[in-house]
Amino acid sequence: MNTIANPIIASLVTSFLFAMLHTQYTDIRTLIILFIVSIILIVARIISKGVMTPVLLHMTMNGCVMGLGYFFM
Repeated sequence: MNTIANPIIASLVTSFLFAMLHTQYTDIRTLIILFIVSIILIVARIISKGVMTPVLLHMTMNGCVMGLGYFFM
């Protein structure tokens, strides 16, 4: 297998697991969004060559979700 396919396959498998492990969500649309978020976090990890950027992105996303939930629920 070539060296490009390995990170892509690993990213897809990891993103699938990331979405599935968020067991509080059952709607397929939410799981698809989580899959896409995971891909974004993985790309941030690869580009930044560190974990700080994806951690900050994840924290920002959680803050936005909580803020929107507070104002609209």
